[in-house]
Amino acid sequence: MLPPNRRQTLRLALGAVVGSLIVDASAWADDFWYDLHGDDGGPVRNTRLPGELTGELAGLPSIIWAGSRDDALTLYEFYDDNCPYCRGAAKDIDRILRQTPDLRLGLINNAVLSPRSVESAKVALAMLSLKRSSLAYALQQRLMAMSGPADGERALRIGVELGVDRELLRQRAESAEVKTMLNRQMQSAADLGLSATPAFVLGNSGITGYPGSKSLSKIIAAGRVCGEPVC
Repeated sequence: MLPPNRRQTLRLALGAVVGSLIVDASAWADDFWYDLHGDDGGPVRNTRLPGELTGELAGLPSIIWAGSRDDALTLYEFYDDNCPYCRGAAKDIDRILRQTPDLRLGLINNAVLSPRSVESAKVALAMLSLKRSSLAYALQQRLMAMSGPADGERALRIGVELGVDRELLRQRAESAEVKTMLNRQMQSAADLGLSATPAFVLGNSGITGYPGSKSLSKIIAAGRVCGEPVC
């Protein structure tokens, strides 16, 4: 056992280390950077993100892209297949995407809720690596629309319905390549401090939770003009 003076010294040293980590991690952690409100009138959590990190998102090779093919206006969504709020938002976001010709949506898997989420995410990324974003997006939309938990088996069944060989899809889902893709996506969410789903990135701003279709449309409109959620 350490003598009292050594224990005190150790506590102070650990406190200093923890304190420095907290400062580093919270350098961009402001829950309400902009005065944003959801469709229900409540405040929407949002934070300013480091540009050097948001600028790296477009380079992730495993993003499921939908909408515009150029990068005039890009909205990123970090989601989990078993997140009820993600499921509630999916249909609205797809409609907004279809009504906004210059909007590009980048879907990034942050499978944090359960092992089932990890398995379904791996199938979606396998679909992306084997085929193209349009089929991966179709698979993701069907997972969002179904009732009950998403898992690897259900995702594989949807993949077969979309015309992909089951065994080929299963093998790719279990590959080291797909595991690396998913790890990179989840690490990018962690680096940005976006631990909850859904979370959105527009410009250098992070938005936690789904604000509702009207509020999201306003945020996108502001992003088009000012590059941020509000002008």
